[in-house]
Parts: sequence; structure tokens; C-alpha cells
Amino acid sequence: MSKKRLFFGLTIILLLLVLLFTNIALADSSKKFVPGADSIDLEPSMVYQPLYLNRWSEPQNHELKLVSNFGPNGEEALKLRTFKGKESILCVGYMGRKSKPGVYKFSVEYKGDFITNRDSRFGGLLYISHDISYREFREKYINSNMIYDGSRAYILLPLRETKDWKKVETTFIYNHQFLDIYVLFSLGFGNTYASGTLYFINLNIEKLEDLQ
Repeated sequence: MSKKRLFFGLTIILLLLVLLFTNIALADSSKKFVPGADSIDLEPSMVYQPLYLNRWSEPQNHELKLVSNFGPNGEEALKLRTFKGKESILCVGYMGRKSKPGVYKFSVEYKGDFITNRDSRFGGLLYISHDISYREFREKYINSNMIYDGSRAYILLPLRETKDWKKVETTFIYNHQFLDIYVLFSLGFGNTYASGTLYFINLNIEKLEDLQ
């Protein structure tokens, strides 16, 4: 075998190995709860982190982490847990980098096992930012599953106990000059305190159309 053929053969093998490892890396990245986020910021600061602790009980009363290979297809999961007898509210915020204004679709899968301090139909909530005016909120959504807080409206999606993975989804508008797309994952809410566990996998936010 000539040196030229040997070199050509080795080059082909090297390229195939590069493609193989690239595909493996892409597959692993697609299973991350938030691609590029390897941890949850437990001491939020001015430095941007996509996932951060938003509201919490005493550290000894809860557990908060990303769990590798937890979903049915090996997906990474966001885990929120408050211990039995230590009912409280535990929240993790997600900030997507500024995107172009438009109509977006949000979806995530979850399952949960928890109890609350009151007779509530659900023990967790998702808050998704929805950039509409206060006037539009009052005229169209005042009695809906939405709140208006400061300069923004938030869509509320209730989370009930379930042993199986369930998908929740909604559409929202992003059209803010200064703030990012924002999602809050909450175990317990308002005056409802919970103990137990919530898991989330397959967080997905995709743009559907531009704003007219």
C-alpha cells in the first residue's frame, strides 16, 4: 500500500470519528434541560445564568438540582424537592436570552408527588411571561389564568400530582425592550405551601411567527 493511500485511509477514518463524536455530543446536548446550563445558580447575582434559585426555604429543608439521564429517553431533569414536614415554596427561574419580538410556543413535561398545607387542587405552578399592555390585560384577560405584575403579564399553568410524565404548553408574546423571556418553575405558590417533588424535562421554547 502506498503512503498516499495510507494517508487517505487514515484521513477518512479520522473524519468518521469526528462525525461520530460530534453526533454523540449533539445528542447529549439535546437531552439537556437547558443546553449550556450545567448547574443552577444558588446565589443569584448580576452575572447572567439561565437557571437560578428564585425563592426558597432554609437550605436544609429542600433539594434543588439537575439530574442526568432521568427522563424516559435519557433526558436531564430539573428537580425541585421540599422535605416532608417542611412545607414551603421553592422556585427556580429561567431566563432566555433576548429574542426577536414574536409569538412563541412554550412546552415542558413534568411529573410530581407532593402534599400541600391546604385543600388545593394543585401544588405547583408555571409562570410564563406574556408581553401585553395592562389595558389589554384588563379588557381581555382579567378573569383568565393570568396575572399582571409590574410591567408584565404572566400566564399561569397549574401542576397537579401525576406519576406519569405530562406535557403542558401554551403560546405567549415576547415584546419587551429590556427583559428576557421568563419562566418560573414553582413547587408551592401564594399561600399554598408544599412538600414533595416536582421534576421537569424537555423544556422547549420556539418562535411561531413575527409580530405584525
